Parts: sequence; C-alpha cells; structure tokens
Amino acid sequence: MLELAGYTLIALLCFPVVLYLSMLFFGAIFHPIGKAMDYLHRHKLGRVILSPIIFVCAGAQIMWIFPSLIAGAIFGVFAVYVLLWSREDKNDPEC
Repeated sequence: MLELAGYTLIALLCFPVVLYLSMLFFGAIFHPIGKAMDYLHRHKLGRVILSPIIFVCAGAQIMWIFPSLIAGAIFGVFAVYVLLWSREDKNDPEC
C-alpha cells in the first residue's frame, strides 16, 4: 500500500514537470520556425514559398484519416487557399 502512495506522489509531482519541460523544448524548436513563416507570409514571394510546404503538410495529415491521394490533394489545396490566399492583408502595401 505504501508503494502505491509513493508511486502516486511521484506521478503527481513529476507529470507536471515533464509536461512543462516538453513545452519549453518544443517552444524552443518551433518559435523560430513560426517567426520565419510569419515573415514569409507578409510577402507574395514568401507565400509562393510557403504554398508547397502547407500543401504537403495538410495533405499528409488528412491522409492519416482518409488514406487517399485525392483527399490529400483536395485538403492540401483547401488549406493553401484558406491559410494564404483567401484574404489579403489590408495593411500590407505589397498585397
């Protein structure tokens, strides 16, 4: 019975610490990537560079749910349209 209490105490103390450290780790990895994507999104050439990246990522993710190339292509095109081309930024002079 004492083992169960010890394991429970360790789990209650260590689980939040592990979650916090993993969030710090992934934040350190993805923060510069997000800044670069934000910079690229501001310019038309950057949007052209981001289009195939978003197409492949979105298509691959939907193909986990629907294993079909057609579904991946349709969702990839939809994601590129929604994320990059559906609205023009009003404050950006290049758009």
